[in-house]
This record gives sequence, structure tokens and C-alpha cells, in this order.
Amino acid sequence: MTTNYRQELRVLPRRPWQWVWLVVATAFLIYAPTWVENSAPLGIGSADVNFALITIMGAVALNLLVGYTGLLSMGHAAFLALGAFGAAILGVKAGVPFWITVILSGCMGAIVGAIVGLPSLRLRGLYLLLSTLALNFIALFLFLKYQLHAFGPAGINYPYPSFLGITFNTDTKWYFLLIVCVIGTMVLSRNLLRTRDGRAFVAVRDSDVAAAVAGVNVSAIKLTAFALSSFIVAFAGALYAYYVSTVNQDTYTLNQVIGYYACVIVGGLGSLSGAVYGALLYSFLPPILTQLSNDVGPNAPVIGHLLASHASDLNLVIFGVVVILILMVRPQGLASMAASVGKAFRRWPYSS
Repeated sequence: MTTNYRQELRVLPRRPWQWVWLVVATAFLIYAPTWVENSAPLGIGSADVNFALITIMGAVALNLLVGYTGLLSMGHAAFLALGAFGAAILGVKAGVPFWITVILSGCMGAIVGAIVGLPSLRLRGLYLLLSTLALNFIALFLFLKYQLHAFGPAGINYPYPSFLGITFNTDTKWYFLLIVCVIGTMVLSRNLLRTRDGRAFVAVRDSDVAAAVAGVNVSAIKLTAFALSSFIVAFAGALYAYYVSTVNQDTYTLNQVIGYYACVIVGGLGSLSGAVYGALLYSFLPPILTQLSNDVGPNAPVIGHLLASHASDLNLVIFGVVVILILMVRPQGLASMAASVGKAFRRWPYSS
């Protein structure tokens, strides 16, 4: 139990058992790429893990905007493309070092995000959603024009990036880079939410009128939320472009935006850990279902023929059913479910 604000604001754990969990989690994260590469548990490969890490950054960014500030946006795919656009101009054309390229791509996203956030000063709800949807189509159109003009219809090819003398040309090297980026994103986001501006995000979400009466500069907070979220997404978009090596206009679709919304809703709106849980479920459940479909085989009774003929469609159906069941059982998302399980363990044997 905390007794003062200094204890509440501490980043590192306070209790011995928390340090034990931190050490165990660190050891697992270090060993995870070797385990996945050697055994591919439940059909999850190294590439799936890396895509999941990139998805976590995007889901955290969207949760900061939607879950904590209450601002709806459909521009995630546009900012992912903007990150790739910045990486193409700076990293591929101008030869700027990799780490400077991804940071400047994020800054480009923050500037455009602040501009895109201007309608939020007058619009809200579905009207704001539609204005950001318009941005999505505009940005992807401009991305296509630049791609065709500078690189041709085949797409944009990115070289293997190098940082601190390390060339990131394997999934394992990318894993350690991405895990550092994810941890940095989580720590910075968590500490931001503890500040006055972070509390103002929640105040604006609950009632912007009440927040203004309390002295919050609502306009500045909304623009800050858009800029911060856009920075993280564009940063992740630059990393994604370098990781997959080749992108084009068809890479970025509204399905990505819908996927990120699924992550934050299933994981839990207004929860950083919920964004992580939702991103992991969204990224890992499809390959797990695919592996299960392959293990069943076409000779299994009843479902064998269906899986052999319509495996991909059935995987989508099962994924949708799992999401619906989670929302029916725990509308607050996976974060609330994990918190309840943790509380039960802490209270055992006195919890029911």
C-alpha cells in the first residue's frame, strides 16, 4: 500500500515479489526468441512475434487517443504509411542513419497528427471519425503517387538497417530491437499518464466541459493526444517498413485500423496492459488456429473436411466467436480479467 505521492510515482517495483516477477519476465523475454525459433510453439513463428510487437505499439497509441482521451480516429493506416513514407525519403533516398530516420518519421507523424487533430476542436464522435477517415484516403493516395513517381509500381524497397554496428537482417535481431522499442513506449506512456497532462486526457474523455471548468486547456490536450498517438504510430510504421523490406500502397488498408480497434476493445479501453493483451490475442490467435487446423487433418470426423476445404474462413469465424465470448463474459476486456485473476491470487486463500 502506498502512503505518499513519491511512492505512487515510482517506476520500479517496491515489493520483493514484484522484483521476482520482473526478473522472471526479463529472463523469459531474453529466452523467448530462441524458444520460438527452435520449437515454434502452437504454430507461432519468429515473424509472428515481431509483428505482434509492432502491433502492440500501434494499439498503445490508439488506446492513448481513444481509451484515455475519448477521441475517435480512423487514421492509423495513414500514419503507418506516413512512417514508411518518411523512411523512404530519409532512409532510402537521402541515406540518413536508421535511428535518426525512424525518430524523424515519428516527428513527421506528430506534426501531421496535430494538424489532423484540429477538427477535434469542433467535432466529436462519429463526425470526428469521418474526418479522420477522409485523411486516411488522402494520405494513402499521396503515398501511392510518391511510390509510383520515385520507386515504380513494384513498391518501395528498404535496405537492412544498421544501428550500433549491428545489421538487423534476422528475426532474432529484430526481436531485441522491437522489444526495446515496445518497453520504451510502455514506460513513456505510463509515466505520461501519471503527469498533469495524462490526468487531463482522462478528464477530457469523461467531460471536456467539466475539464475546461477545472482549468484544463481542452484544445491543447486534444492536439497533444493526437500528436503523441501519431508519433508512436508513424514510428512503428517506419520500423514496420524496414522489417518487411518492401511496402506499397496496398499494404495499408482499413483492415489494419479495424484490427487495432479490435486490440484495444478486446484488451480493454483505457488500459495500457489491455492494449498489450489485445495485440497479443489479435496477433497470435490466427496462427494458433491455423496450426490446430493442420493438426486435425482432413480425415477427422465432421470437421476434418470443413477444415481442409475452408480452413481460412473457419479460422476467421472462430476468431470472431472468441472475441464475442470475451466481450460477453468480460466487457471491460482482457485487462480486467487479468486484474481479477491477479487479485484472486493475492487474496488466496481468503478469496472466493
